[in-house]
Amino acid sequence: MKRIFAVCVFLLVVGLPIGSVAAKSYSIDEVQIRGWIDRDGTMLVNELFTYSFDGDFTKLTRAFPAEHRQQISGFKAFEVQDGHAEVGFVDESKMHRLPVSLNKENWVTKIAQTDGTIQVMYIYYMKNAVVSYDTYSDLQLTLFEKGSNHNIDMKQLQISFILPEGVSEQNLHGYLQASNGEEPVVHENGIQFYTPVSKANTLTATRMLFPSSIMTAQNKGEAPIPLEEVMAEEQQKAEHEAWKAAQIPNLEKIALVLSVLLGLFAAFFIWMRSPGRGYFGSVDYVMKTDPLYLSFVDHSGSWFRSSFLAGLFSLVDKGEVDVELADSADRFLDHPGSPPKSLQFHLLKGRSGLSEFERTLVTWLFKIRKSQRQFHLHDIAEGKESKAALRKQHAFEVEHGKWHEEVKELLVDSGTLSKRLSYLLKLSILIVTGFVAAGAFYVTGDEEWGWNLVLPAIFFFIALYSIKEKIQKWPSIIYFVVLLFLVNSIEYGELVTALSIFIIVAFIAFYLIPKTILSSKTALYAKMSMNKFRRQMKYGMPEGLSEEEQQQFLIRAYLLKPSKKKLPQLAGVGTATTALATLFMLPEDPLQFVYSNWGPSLKVQADSSGGTSYDGGGVYSGGGGGDGGGGAGAD
Repeated sequence: MKRIFAVCVFLLVVGLPIGSVAAKSYSIDEVQIRGWIDRDGTMLVNELFTYSFDGDFTKLTRAFPAEHRQQISGFKAFEVQDGHAEVGFVDESKMHRLPVSLNKENWVTKIAQTDGTIQVMYIYYMKNAVVSYDTYSDLQLTLFEKGSNHNIDMKQLQISFILPEGVSEQNLHGYLQASNGEEPVVHENGIQFYTPVSKANTLTATRMLFPSSIMTAQNKGEAPIPLEEVMAEEQQKAEHEAWKAAQIPNLEKIALVLSVLLGLFAAFFIWMRSPGRGYFGSVDYVMKTDPLYLSFVDHSGSWFRSSFLAGLFSLVDKGEVDVELADSADRFLDHPGSPPKSLQFHLLKGRSGLSEFERTLVTWLFKIRKSQRQFHLHDIAEGKESKAALRKQHAFEVEHGKWHEEVKELLVDSGTLSKRLSYLLKLSILIVTGFVAAGAFYVTGDEEWGWNLVLPAIFFFIALYSIKEKIQKWPSIIYFVVLLFLVNSIEYGELVTALSIFIIVAFIAFYLIPKTILSSKTALYAKMSMNKFRRQMKYGMPEGLSEEEQQQFLIRAYLLKPSKKKLPQLAGVGTATTALATLFMLPEDPLQFVYSNWGPSLKVQADSSGGTSYDGGGVYSGGGGGDGGGGAGAD
């Protein structure tokens, strides 16, 4: 139940919208950037932004990367009026100056715009934009980068640099780092770059190499790296980026294939937890198999509240204990819905050969004394709330947890159940999701992954500890949530969809894996046979059974009932001659009635060391403070 609840919480969290629907929005439809390089390395830059607004806006922001902020001077802003302007060819009479102020890293321009489209020109100088050596000059400019200041796509981005004089086109080399960037166009006096969109939260940077002989007003030192090596590095970087882009479709296929495989894996565990359709197996196998073994296999070793009854019914099957329906305890007679009868077990004399865990059960429940060799189901509840009643209830739960763990360990040792396989499966899911997400971050981003790897890695190692040491499961939940939100920051929509499906399916599969899982063919066959037995229950108790066979059938019908609260409606039970048949004529399951009269309950399970552990019952964005990187925005 807790696993199902965790899955629901996870899906609820990831299904929530990231923000409320905003009352206003904007887009940047075109960006034209042109820089005129002076011989001393200073560059005059004009940036023409075309904004489309839906709603009331009062300010625009333009932020520069930290590496360039000290180089910026003389920043001004103008609204360009009348038509579609082209940077470098704007009539000054059509430029209306706007007030500008510097707020931390953001240059803030005041406007008063309601709906519509406007063009705004930013003009500034960039000091020491060009670094010159004795053999070549180098202009490296990062325009937009990851961060809160670049949280919207910038469409139709055109960048051009104009040299102080013409040079041979063969000596002019340009490199653009941007999503979907096109090959630069080289002219004798400059270079042009273009990308149809600078995706939000991505890097857009340029580099231009040209002869330093034209930079006559700059001091030139020896080049740290020869021009040929610089070009080779840039070419290698471009080829590497092209290789990464080619891996994106492959990663989409991998994510979808893994989603299908994990989906089938999750479906298998859903089948393991459900009654199933019951087309395979053998009803006769269920009738001949120990009901305690069947019950533990049915729950894959997980704690269930009727496990002690399964142990008692196992002793009934072996003839060590007798069972009957006795009158309810007097203290429960005035309780609403109190069943007239409840289960009572008698320990038979002269029996021996009990295994150690069976002797533990008998000692615990029957508390063997000369005067007491019976256990009534109402012995575990007082029917009233008091400290004494809670202490009694708690003591029962502790002993129940220890005994359940003892039986489970025996099944683990025999190979019926496996803890290690459960751990390895969970570990595999954590590792696979981590590697796939890391691969996505690598092929879609720059080399500085930052929190895209650090944050998931932190919760990955905490999750590893949690599944190994049986601590709370919240680290694993956070791990999957963090991965999901981080992959949704990737710019490739189809890849984001594939990865999101994969992570959600991986989360579901992870939380459907119990602490112990069936690890033998015999156990799987028993599970299928129990499903077939439940199917038989729908048709009622078979006719022609002896009294002993009737009791065997009814014991298994009670332990394997689909609902833990309700008794199954068995056809033909009224004609049964065994005393246990009366159980299925009661208005309520006797065990459910006892639990309904308990106080606050703890689920108690003994750990492997012998101790005991307890488990309690569409938006717009504007410029902001802090270092949000280079970008532009509106508010």
